[in-house]
Amino acid sequence: MSGYMARVLAVENEAAIRQLLTISLASASFDINAVATAEEALSEINRIIPQVMVIDWSLPGLSGAQLTRLIRDDHRTAELPLIMLASLADESQCVADIGIGADDYLIKPFRPSELVSRIRMLLKSSAPQLEGGVVEIAGVSLDPSEVTVSIDGSECKLNPPEFKLLRLLMSQPRRVFSRNQIVNLIWGGQRNIAERTVDVSVRRLRTAIGPRGHDLIESVRGVGYRFSS
Repeated sequence: MSGYMARVLAVENEAAIRQLLTISLASASFDINAVATAEEALSEINRIIPQVMVIDWSLPGLSGAQLTRLIRDDHRTAELPLIMLASLADESQCVADIGIGADDYLIKPFRPSELVSRIRMLLKSSAPQLEGGVVEIAGVSLDPSEVTVSIDGSECKLNPPEFKLLRLLMSQPRRVFSRNQIVNLIWGGQRNIAERTVDVSVRRLRTAIGPRGHDLIESVRGVGYRFSS
């Protein structure tokens, strides 16, 4: 998983800024997808839920504030880290809208390095293992750099797919990942990977964990799986 890239979805109406976001975040080793409207963003979220979103406050049509409300009202994305972008003229209103669910904001024009820094800080607080740190939740300790896992102090040997799956689920405890999202995030949406492969990996992961396997890796009927903390 050393090559794991956090997925960022940016929603920006201005083409030049959208291009800047794409180039700067890709250069910082993020998996970046940039779209122009809230409607496009909602379509992308239904396809693959990102790890972070960057949202322009003054989007045409459905505004950035309205999009943020929709994201917060959806159980799948209720805790998704969000950064708002706003012009200086809109700053006061943007700050007021932080209360609806955005985690942070930047005023245009901004330095790309500052945005990268803000995104990394949000990832570190919401999903520390995406930044390479040891994660410890509910007696499970996962070390991405050493590729090791221990359960209640005892070593747990996992094959690479199961290690990647556990790392993904632990990245956002209690968040439900659909089978399709897991396929895309772990196997990169490879055409030859069927969704039932996820079920097989989950079954193997639970077996490797032992008696607590079914409690820690929870099935959500008709949706997918989550790490139960």
